[in-house]
Amino acid sequence: MLALVGGLHIRTYYRLELNRELYAPVTSLVLLAVVAATPSPDSIHTLAALTLLWFVFGWYAYRLYRVASLWLLVHAAVPVLVLVLTEARS
Repeated sequence: MLALVGGLHIRTYYRLELNRELYAPVTSLVLLAVVAATPSPDSIHTLAALTLLWFVFGWYAYRLYRVASLWLLVHAAVPVLVLVLTEARS
């Protein structure tokens, strides 16, 4: 299901001729494929999963920053809030 959503995301960017923005969903989909294809205890799985999380977080933070949105404050605060509430446990 996630691969389908990623594929539709890429297709929509391509159809709208957002070629400069196309690398973000492609990179995310590749990282997601690596996460899905590797076993959970594998270090490559963990590295790809963390890279995917940080890439998606960073991409949307950049986009919010680019349009000077106040939602950037909420976007940046949520991971900190999750760390505090979970006491940095997985």
